[in-house]
Amino acid sequence: MNKKILIPLFAFTIGVSPISKSFVVNAEEDKCISNTDIMLITAQHVKTNYGYNVYPVDIIPLYDTNDQVIAYNVNLNNGSYLIINSNKNNPSIIEFGEQQYVFQSVNKQYYISPLIVEESTNVTNNTRITNKIENNETFYSFLKSDNVNKKQYYDDLKSKIYSNSTLNLSSNSGNTREIIQSDYEFFLFSGELDSVGYEETYIYNARNLVTAWKNMNTFQNLSGVENHCAATSAYNLIYYYKYFNNDTLPNTTSEIHQLFLDIYEYIGEGPVTPLSFRNKLKDYLEEETNYNYTIEQLSETWSNYKTEINNNCMVNLCYMASLTSAHMVNGVGYREYVFDNYCIIYNNWDVAAYRYVLFDISELYRISKVDIYINYMYMSTFEKIFI
Repeated sequence: MNKKILIPLFAFTIGVSPISKSFVVNAEEDKCISNTDIMLITAQHVKTNYGYNVYPVDIIPLYDTNDQVIAYNVNLNNGSYLIINSNKNNPSIIEFGEQQYVFQSVNKQYYISPLIVEESTNVTNNTRITNKIENNETFYSFLKSDNVNKKQYYDDLKSKIYSNSTLNLSSNSGNTREIIQSDYEFFLFSGELDSVGYEETYIYNARNLVTAWKNMNTFQNLSGVENHCAATSAYNLIYYYKYFNNDTLPNTTSEIHQLFLDIYEYIGEGPVTPLSFRNKLKDYLEEETNYNYTIEQLSETWSNYKTEINNNCMVNLCYMASLTSAHMVNGVGYREYVFDNYCIIYNNWDVAAYRYVLFDISELYRISKVDIYINYMYMSTFEKIFI
């Protein structure tokens, strides 16, 4: 487990920035976040996490089912990204990570739920997307709700920066605000913009295991395997506890595929409800292993999630985008700021990287505690690796 309080320190060495791209973001309604705030939030995120050589290269609007902009995806030049809520009264970073979403076309991108961005020319005519989002108003309602503390924080921060600077930002032009490189640098290099301290914790050695987890791409060509995020999640759970308890790990492609297929025989194809997932995982553990385990649903609280991570227990989370659609992911850590709490997630989809997802959207989650340890028949002097 890695635990620390991080308050980065940066030297103020201002050089020539390679930023040359201009961004145009349309404010489609009065409640839409301003471009100034997008740059301010991005600058503070970059200053906290990366330093002074990282900058935005693209801003992509994300839409809801009514074709209204619900968030903005900001891609950075180091390959990372952040998604910012479009609601100016709740300017939250919804999620961020080290590997960007891959958008295949210039079609509209629809933000279905955390970790799920779909593209379509017309969402109302796309059955696949419509089926996923028929009941996701919980997610959209959260994004559209106000966060007085967060708004006040950024308003006060802007006032402090402006009052201590003689520089001016770009002027407004109708409903469109053009953001040029000097505006982003204005915030990033402001002496009034502090990096933000946070506490970050991972389960046992998860920082180094990010390349050991498998995602759905690993198994998508296996015969008879369909809609297998739940089975992939279960595979990563089993792999982690094998590693944690010093059990034999699958190493060859054949061994990896065989372990997955053994698990898939029990979990099956999705969508799988959280209750069904837990029961099927119990069946696998009881019939195929000699492991002891605890698997139960927890109430969706930040305290419960933190407790499991602090105990080195991988947490299974199910994001319920709708009643007929769910996505199983693995919680491997958390990051805690003054205002915001984030689950550190392995998505199981197609990216071998961690994503940080705002926990406040807790009504979408179904949290399952999974704690597995192994019965060894060794001499009594053997000390099991278990915390």
